[in-house]
Amino acid sequence: MKKILLIILGFLVFSCTTNPDYENNLALAKKWVEAFETSNIDLWKEVVSEDLVDVAPMYGMGQIDYNSSLQVAEFYVQNYTNVKFNNQVWLPGIDTLTMKPDGSVRAYGTWTGKSKSTGRDFTLNSYHNFDFEDGKIISTGEYFDATGMVNSVGPLQKSLVIVASHIKPGKIDEYQALIDSE
Repeated sequence: MKKILLIILGFLVFSCTTNPDYENNLALAKKWVEAFETSNIDLWKEVVSEDLVDVAPMYGMGQIDYNSSLQVAEFYVQNYTNVKFNNQVWLPGIDTLTMKPDGSVRAYGTWTGKSKSTGRDFTLNSYHNFDFEDGKIISTGEYFDATGMVNSVGPLQKSLVIVASHIKPGKIDEYQALIDSE
């Protein structure tokens, strides 16, 4: 009887401490990071589900779908070089209702890189969360000041010009062409 109780107790302890698929999911999350570090958008597509729900880092975007998230990823890949995710801290996530490991992955780190257009460097602390389904990232959130980063690597000289104009009826297209011209 003691042996049976010890086996049952061992099984309960083991089942309460396991983290389903954490190691495999961690590898997928690290590939997601690698996609940005190597400018490999195909790697990003390989690990992200087309059913993705993403909390985008850009101000005002909020929750976005796969296609919008892909556009954001392509923006970073196309506009920045020497991108690295430094000081990485990877942690297992938990189900917030049961407080038990659920296979999700969390990451803290510092992104660094350089703007291709201005040559200016950026350094940016961030937090990311990843949830998985069928071997793909199904939801993610990137929490950092993306808008501040884009502004910080932009042109050094910025001038704000405010113009008040009275435009004659029917002349809006001409006025817009003038404003858009060099």
